[in-house]
Amino acid sequence: MSRILLLLDNKKNCDLLAKSLETRYEVVLPDGGHGLNKPFDLCLVDGPMLDRVWQQVQARKAIEQPVFLPFVLITSRKDVDMVTRHLWQTTDELILAPIEKVELQARVEVLLRARRLSLELKLRNEDLESFFHAMTHDLRAPLRAIAGFAEALSEDEAASLSEKSKHYLETIQKATEQMRELIDGLIGFSRLGRDGVTR
Repeated sequence: MSRILLLLDNKKNCDLLAKSLETRYEVVLPDGGHGLNKPFDLCLVDGPMLDRVWQQVQARKAIEQPVFLPFVLITSRKDVDMVTRHLWQTTDELILAPIEKVELQARVEVLLRARRLSLELKLRNEDLESFFHAMTHDLRAPLRAIAGFAEALSEDEAASLSEKSKHYLETIQKATEQMRELIDGLIGFSRLGRDGVTR
């Protein structure tokens, strides 16, 4: 069950919203603090509360990266101007009060779906990274064996090898070096991709 954190300054609004949401979601309340250190999948926050905790919101979003953690700002039409300074830095969606239950439900579902997809993508990327690491390790082991035996053959039997055999041995050594460079290039490309995503 998805967890929704409610950060609303008005206790009555918070209770009404909690009652409306708890039929479909687990509702998380701050318990005196701001509650941003608790596990949750989406946060509904109002303007006054966002004014107080916007730095903590940004910090929590940074911790969750690259996973999407949605924050929905709930504000009245008359207060939109006051809260827009935090709007695009900290929140992902804006809902004007009074809240239509159907609109709230639809927006919450879309944002929770985006979060689930984001989490799934992170897990798949981690699986792919583990597979890639194992694959490159598995490719290097036989490559080291081939290179080692070719080096030993070159050192121990160089005098007794024909020119054709020496040519074959050189071809093996060049191919193993090319394969080593290819594996190193793949590893470098993989690291470049990870560094690019995390920045």
